Amino acid sequence: MKKNKYHILYTPLSKSDLTDIFDYIFEDNFDAAINLLDRIEKGISNLSFFPFSGVVPRDSRLNLKGYRLLIIDRYTVFYKIDDVNKEVVIHRILSTYRDYDSLN
Repeated sequence: MKKNKYHILYTPLSKSDLTDIFDYIFEDNFDAAINLLDRIEKGISNLSFFPFSGVVPRDSRLNLKGYRLLIIDRYTVFYKIDDVNKEVVIHRILSTYRDYDSLN
């Protein structure tokens, strides 16, 4: 039996986050940057089959806005699920050390 696959969409801001993460790590270690980017992209691609695998945030503000969180290494992927259109929308990819108050 084939599972319904969700389409992964990246917002422009999340694409910029990936570029920033890569550039920051690339300064010190090219191979580490490539490996991390690969792990992040694999984790996100798994959401196409398991969109509800990310955790519901404890932060009530994020929870009310419908975000889910996927932790990969020291990065948090903030995403929303559009169950009607079978889409997972990646909104931000931030270091766990970074403030996420500006997330909308």
